[in-house]
Amino acid sequence: MTPGGYLSYSTASIRGYYPDQHDKPNQDAALSCVFENENGNSYLFSVYDGHGPSGDQCAIYASRTIPKLFEIESTNTDVTAVLEEIHLLTHQQLMDDPGIDDSLSGSTAVSLIIKGTQCYISNLGDSTCIIGSRAADG
Repeated sequence: MTPGGYLSYSTASIRGYYPDQHDKPNQDAALSCVFENENGNSYLFSVYDGHGPSGDQCAIYASRTIPKLFEIESTNTDVTAVLEEIHLLTHQQLMDDPGIDDSLSGSTAVSLIIKGTQCYISNLGDSTCIIGSRAADG
């Protein structure tokens, strides 16, 4: 982010329409985090879209695990490698978790990291990231 700049963001989610499954949980999850360190702030934004019978659990698992792993690696300057590593590690940990049946379920993940004036996007699956900007004069 440029010096003196500001950041605004929002997320919204609504459960899909399933006329025969009124109790089906929303399978989406999202997160927004700021990590402060000696190299300046890093911002992490992610959206997860679960699929399958346990898709909601997979999306929630990813939304809780990825920021923890990113915080550990937030001082690493190779952001591309960090994104790949934390997503692969989250996938492996999810598969190893006996509390979630991921045999027919999973989650997409789209993540945006802002470090300084650079943006990095990671996309696994069919989710999309949209970035916009506005000049000071509107």
